[in-house]
Amino acid sequence: MQAKGSSSRAASFAPKKQRSLPTALYAVIAVVACIAFACVLVYPAARDYYVSVRTTAQQQAEYDALVARSDAIQSEVDRLSTPEGIEDQATKELGWVKKGENAVYVNGLDASHSEAVYADVVAGSVPAPDTWYSGILDPIFGYSSGTTEGK
Repeated sequence: MQAKGSSSRAASFAPKKQRSLPTALYAVIAVVACIAFACVLVYPAARDYYVSVRTTAQQQAEYDALVARSDAIQSEVDRLSTPEGIEDQATKELGWVKKGENAVYVNGLDASHSEAVYADVVAGSVPAPDTWYSGILDPIFGYSSGTTEGK
């Protein structure tokens, strides 16, 4: 009997096996930690790159607007460099007519189609073009089209 009692006592003092987390859970935790660490390291560089891409797109849009404005002004200069253009402008602005012509004024026409407006293009006045990803990435990277630094 002593043998039975001593073995049962020895069994009660034996260290219990601790339950450990499965190896797969350790792997998932390690992967998540690595991804989080990489995001913390990569985010500033990715943000700077994204802001520079959006700023470049905004500046390209401003350049295109300036080129269009310059082309419109040059076409107006070319038109006014001809004798017909000078006569037309003198008739419009000063009401001058040639001998034998009659001046007629018509009221009620929409003047917005006859007058060309060459607005000045100010830096930052043309927004960056919207892309399929700009609605998602602009808030993530803190880009706003009103600033050149994105903050």
